[in-house]
Amino acid sequence: MKKILIIITVFFSININAMTNDIKPIGPTHIRFYTGNLSVGLFTEYWGTTSNDFGTMTDGIAEIMKRISCSAMCDYLTWCSIEQKPGKWDWSFHEKNAKKLNDAGFDYNVFCWLHFPPKWYEKSEKFVPYINIENGRSIPQISLWSPDLSQIYENFYSKLSEKLGDKIGFFRLAMPTEYGEIGYCAGYTKWLRPQENAEPGYWCGDKFAQKDFQKTMLELYGSLEKVNAEWKTSFKSVDKISMPDTKKLPEKFDESLAARQRWIDFIEWYQEAWIHCLTNVTKIVKKHFPEKELIASLGYGLEDPKYGNDQSRHIEAMAQLGLACQSPGDIGYFPTRRVSSACRHYKVPYFTEPPAGVPRERELNRIFMDISNGVETWFDYLPNMDQARDYFRKYKKHLTGASPRTTVAVWHPTLDHWLHPEQSWSKQAFELSDPLRDVMAYEIVDDRMIKTGALKTLSVRQLVLAGATWLDSNAWKTVHKWVEEGGMLIVLQSEPISDITGNTNLWKKQLPKSIPEIKAETINVNYIWKTGAVKMGKGVVLTINPKNLSQNQLAELTGRLCESAGEKVGHSEWNAKHIDGKVNNILSTIFYDKLLYYNVTTEDKQMKLNFRETDFPDNAPKPKKMKMILNVPARTIVEIPLETK
Repeated sequence: MKKILIIITVFFSININAMTNDIKPIGPTHIRFYTGNLSVGLFTEYWGTTSNDFGTMTDGIAEIMKRISCSAMCDYLTWCSIEQKPGKWDWSFHEKNAKKLNDAGFDYNVFCWLHFPPKWYEKSEKFVPYINIENGRSIPQISLWSPDLSQIYENFYSKLSEKLGDKIGFFRLAMPTEYGEIGYCAGYTKWLRPQENAEPGYWCGDKFAQKDFQKTMLELYGSLEKVNAEWKTSFKSVDKISMPDTKKLPEKFDESLAARQRWIDFIEWYQEAWIHCLTNVTKIVKKHFPEKELIASLGYGLEDPKYGNDQSRHIEAMAQLGLACQSPGDIGYFPTRRVSSACRHYKVPYFTEPPAGVPRERELNRIFMDISNGVETWFDYLPNMDQARDYFRKYKKHLTGASPRTTVAVWHPTLDHWLHPEQSWSKQAFELSDPLRDVMAYEIVDDRMIKTGALKTLSVRQLVLAGATWLDSNAWKTVHKWVEEGGMLIVLQSEPISDITGNTNLWKKQLPKSIPEIKAETINVNYIWKTGAVKMGKGVVLTINPKNLSQNQLAELTGRLCESAGEKVGHSEWNAKHIDGKVNNILSTIFYDKLLYYNVTTEDKQMKLNFRETDFPDNAPKPKKMKMILNVPARTIVEIPLETK
């Protein structure tokens, strides 16, 4: 599997002397830009890990914020630095920051870290740390199962309301772990605060987590006898119900339904714990700040099951709680689109943020990525934006929050992903993701999104399943119904797929008499349709054996199949848009009123474009010319306007 860039949010001192000599400001923008980093030095000074600037708001910072069009600055409020002695709360540093920002005409927003407790609390009997179930080691972060967690949040936010309530514009909600983003410890914050045992693991070994797991399993199955029957275990009492041995996974999944079911029950509980925590924290904050905008953060840029960040689940909860979602930007198409697709489906405002120290060229990549994903608020650090103001001036007109348009989606099969716990993503889908993005833009949907109607809300007509061993039967049935209504499912594998019980009936239902084995030198699309297609109602399932194709070849073939899908189901206007189609290092995105092409290379390129009438059906806006030669200079975004005639 390709390695993915792991995003680690890095805090740094703001060096106003290191900015670019370009004096022109970015100017007015369509979407909100805001920045952060105040007061992090207070936290690191408390733990003795750095001696940097404490993070004081200054006139120099205000000057930079104005020229990069940031309307707000985030202050990082940490419990350990504010209540260094029991009952002695000192908000003075943050009060000064808030006043300086407000006086300069900026919003003051906060990100409150409560999971690294003060030293006095860490020594108390109330402190319940996370414990790794694989080795019994703990870390100095408060477990989300701590019975004292709600009271800690209640105390902190009530005090915050008294001191700074009228100064705060909006909130980033910090969860009890790592950088305050949803997800269990991965060891990212060891540099901020000494944490010898901080590393990726299943951090649910404290006694309160274990009791919650036992209670949840009893509620799920109704009796201890049923738990034992489903898992093929012999627990003598409820308090003996144990979590699966994560060190021996997935050795029994292929042969044992009981092992699969027990593991899925565990992971479902492990993920859902964050929903309970997020809901609880949101209620507390809304109690004290009922009218404020609230933002929840997704981190990591990976979905290893051990991290607990099942992103569509969390975004669905954000929708129910009235929250916006902030997530890493420019970390590769698959993990980025994974979030933005879910935000569009569940109608959650979509914000992005970067790592620190982003080079100018990476900033340009992120600009195109965020344009193409419909970002609605841009969070960034001052040096990143200041060095790239010319890019922002040139392309800010495209940063409008407008939704991209595509009828293609890739299926990230949750069940299969969880039953391969060593994976960060669905292996086959992730390996295909970058080459396919070079061919066309596409949405990403998972089991949950499919079951909650994403194929309709995202206007999907062509769904690509790059490969799986197991599929959730309810999601699979939903896909088959969608196919019967006129959709197209493209399956890129020849090995049988089963549901969690091992049943392959749904696979057989969509299986052609002979799965075509494709060779790169003899690709014949008509032959593929003739041999690999199975009609289901108004739609079709197309299955091919991809083993002889490279990922680039498979991506281009998948694009051709999607672009001809409508003709094969009898509705040519359902063809995927034919606006690119080649793996050529030029990325394309279509919006209602324009096409954008981005040359990611350092060489000037040309494209021969030959649009079809079905790419712009009925009265949809279309380009002035249906055939053209498009020049796309190196590292440049080029626009083709679409107009209504």
